[in-house]
Amino acid sequence: MKTAILFSAANAQLISFGKSCYSPPLIADFDLDRYYGKWWENARTPVSFSGDDDKCGGAEYGPVDASTITVNNSHIIPYSDNSGSGLELQSILGNAKILDANFPNKLLVYFDYGYQLIESRDERANYWIMDTNYDEYSIVMNCEDFGSFSLE
Repeated sequence: MKTAILFSAANAQLISFGKSCYSPPLIADFDLDRYYGKWWENARTPVSFSGDDDKCGGAEYGPVDASTITVNNSHIIPYSDNSGSGLELQSILGNAKILDANFPNKLLVYFDYGYQLIESRDERANYWIMDTNYDEYSIVMNCEDFGSFSLE
């Protein structure tokens, strides 16, 4: 089973004052084709788009071209509305793209929310693969420097 340990892959939640981002290690021989498949979330830092009671978080990656893959993120969340309560599967589709062939384990993940124009998308890598063996684990994080503080 493939397991991903996600350290705020998007919408960072850990604020560090007076600290710069850690530089991810270069995986020069990172093989995007071997990264395809279904990955299950094992642990993560808190993120705004996923609550503590979410279950079965995962992502499925598939081919587009030599530097781009499809992303299908999903999780099961509890709900409660006028009709009752239960569990609901939610998912969102997007893509991930290697921005620098010299640093292939840093990708830009982006989702089409129906209003995001490609020209306005931030072109900084936001999905850093820190380590992986392609079959059992992947450690992923994101960090952004804002001068006097960083978001991880």
